[in-house]
Amino acid sequence: MIARNAIRVGVAFDGFVTTAQAIALAQRAVAAGAGSLWVAEHLGYREAIATCAAFAVKAPGAMLVPTVVSPYLWHAMPTAMAMATLDELSPGCAAIAVGTGNPLFLAESGRSIEKPVRAIHEFAQALRELWNGEPVRVDGEFVKLAGARLAFAPSAPIPIYIAAIGPDMLRLAGRIGDGVVLSAGLSTDSVRGSLVLCAQGAAKAGRDPGALRRAGYLFFGVSHDAKEAIDAVRAKLAFVMRNKFLADNIRASEFLSIRRPSSPPLLGATSPRPARSFPTRRWKHSASRERRGTPAGDCVTSSMLE
Repeated sequence: MIARNAIRVGVAFDGFVTTAQAIALAQRAVAAGAGSLWVAEHLGYREAIATCAAFAVKAPGAMLVPTVVSPYLWHAMPTAMAMATLDELSPGCAAIAVGTGNPLFLAESGRSIEKPVRAIHEFAQALRELWNGEPVRVDGEFVKLAGARLAFAPSAPIPIYIAAIGPDMLRLAGRIGDGVVLSAGLSTDSVRGSLVLCAQGAAKAGRDPGALRRAGYLFFGVSHDAKEAIDAVRAKLAFVMRNKFLADNIRASEFLSIRRPSSPPLLGATSPRPARSFPTRRWKHSASRERRGTPAGDCVTSSMLE
């Protein structure tokens, strides 16, 4: 039995390496005890649900979570089909994180973010209804279904995480989500404030805030060479923090002042701090962890923590 508030660690993938390399890492991670594998849907890189399907076959046993699947790019019906198929490959091990996606990448693909809370709400609701196996009729602003029906149903309810940064989306996660996924690179104060907003949303909807699964990404670098480890993490942070919705967090994050004495400041930081040594072998993927209130949560690397 997992203790209440236990943290579970998993591994997050960003689609930057080849699928064969990702499978090899997933196999090592599962063998080492990783409980979940989270795959980012970064536009232009390896596709998340297809990669999760490969993990289901080649590295079975972990929870598989494509993230972030956006209603601005994905229709509810094929998304429901794909996730139910993933559940067939790995029964009871499929979950999905839905969210708007990075506005920069969306713009490159000819999409823009409009009324995001409504879009995510309609998308999540439609997925749940489709997984029930009954005809679904929705006449929403972003989702329209006229009797669409899945011919097969998942073996178990598929958890829906809401990837959230802004206050309205965080409250929505508390109201309708099975869990929330927080961005990488958040300060501890930002994390605490985000979870308070989730709890407010849950309470307003009459839900138990403690039952909400809480997941967040943790970037780390491990190497005999401290410079190599720090540079690996800096590159990851630079990629993530192009998202304009992280601007407030960047301004408020004390940790962004960390830099090597001999290097230029990280993202405009001003206070130099000595670099730490990392006396273990090289490891450049990130981790994610998730904490759950009532049952324990799951954790993902970049890493991922639940």
